[in-house]
Amino acid sequence: MRRVRTIGWYGGKARLVKHLLQLIPPHKIYLEVFGGGAALLLSKQPAQLEIYNDIDSNLYNLFRVIRDDKLFPIFLHKVKWTLYSREEWRRARKSYRYANNPVEKAVRFFITIRQSFAKYTHSWSYSLKEKSPAKSYFAFIDELEALHRRLRTVQIENLDWKKCIRKYNNESVFLYGDPPYVKEARRLKSDVYSHEFTKEDHEEFVEFLLNEWQGKAMISGYRNPIYERLEKAGWIRKDIEIALFASGKPTTRNPKQRKRERVIESVWMNYKLKTLV
Repeated sequence: MRRVRTIGWYGGKARLVKHLLQLIPPHKIYLEVFGGGAALLLSKQPAQLEIYNDIDSNLYNLFRVIRDDKLFPIFLHKVKWTLYSREEWRRARKSYRYANNPVEKAVRFFITIRQSFAKYTHSWSYSLKEKSPAKSYFAFIDELEALHRRLRTVQIENLDWKKCIRKYNNESVFLYGDPPYVKEARRLKSDVYSHEFTKEDHEEFVEFLLNEWQGKAMISGYRNPIYERLEKAGWIRKDIEIALFASGKPTTRNPKQRKRERVIESVWMNYKLKTLV
């Protein structure tokens, strides 16, 4: 299966995907509760039923527009003819929250994300030493048709995580959860997402997984005491070393420095696979 490229999202799992794919159990229903850029959803084999969820209304609107047969051609035309420039990025970043038209809102949000450094929307992406960000931007636009086709069969939700997993809590559902990193465990301590997770949110999430969730579940994040409760309850933890690209520091544009930045991502599973035994 050819992988469909993700829109990109700060903290997304594009570089972890090849490892996560090996850990997915057999399933008929797939739920991605903290959807973000949907990196895993777009890389795995389609299930009989797939649900993408994210509480961020801008992400929800973007995916909804890209999926829609009538709205997508209008969206595609607009992003194709938008310049890759700092001024366009600034204009889009300032205005996407206030756009009333769903297509225009999606276009401005798309520009904000795709023209940002490391998909962290606080700075515009440029480079003097690496491949052109502009070429990368327009190359991705050429692949939007594939994303449109892939999303046709995906159910898209815009729910709080508690409402989402309660709605789909069933033993036949495989849940993948990639909540915002615990602040104490991540390098960038400031707020990054429009809906951050507090320590209490993480604790409540773990509590629900241990005491209420009925199906299989795989959770990713940085190792920390809150999620150690899963291990103590019998969940399997697998640690994966990956390159860190989204530190939020401009110096990481240097490719040599990037190679030195490594981080350990942990994955927790409430099931066993032969490859892990």
